[in-house]
Parts: sequence; C-alpha cells; structure tokens
Amino acid sequence: MPDRATYLANTYSVLVTSVTEAVDNAAFVVVAVKPGDVESVLGELARAAAGAEKDSPEQVYVTVAAGITINHVESKLPAGTPVIRAMRTRRRWWARASPHWPRAFRHRSTAR
Repeated sequence: MPDRATYLANTYSVLVTSVTEAVDNAAFVVVAVKPGDVESVLGELARAAAGAEKDSPEQVYVTVAAGITINHVESKLPAGTPVIRAMRTRRRWWARASPHWPRAFRHRSTAR
C-alpha cells in the first residue's frame, strides 16, 4: 500500500481498497480528483463497472471534479449509469443529476 494510502487509513480510519473492489461493493462512487486526473480515473472506473458482477448493486456516481460535465462522465461509464455532479458556488453547494438518477431511486429529486 502506498505511504499516502497508509497514512489516510490510519489517520482517518477509512478503508483503502482497489477501484475494482470499491465499485463491486459501493452504492455511491465519489469521483473527487483534480480535473487533470479525471480521464485516467474514469477509465479505471469504467473497466471496473463493466466487469462488475451482475448481482452487485447499481452504483450512483457522484463527481465533484471542477469543470467536468455530467455528459462527459456518462460518456465514459456504461450506458444508463446514474451520475450526479455536485458543485460549489460562492454561497452554496448544489447538485445536478443525470436523467438516469430517478431510475436508480425510483423517484425524481435534485437538490439546490
């Protein structure tokens, strides 16, 4: 395990795992990386999501990466994957959801 991952696991009591294991077991996958790292991370997530077991729960992907649109994230992930983009303006946080969001939770809602 890299030194930074060990530090985060020990300091914050978080589970450090591979992308494949995280996608197999997570209901929400949060993409919180610098914009320059989004392409490689989305590629790795897409490979893991495509190889996920059919009985694993559907994941909702949440991105907080600056300047990355929902359409861009959706284009990299398997078709129909629900995506939420959370953004911060000067005064508040707000979220925008993809059209696949209601299907994941069987109702419609977005926050602002």
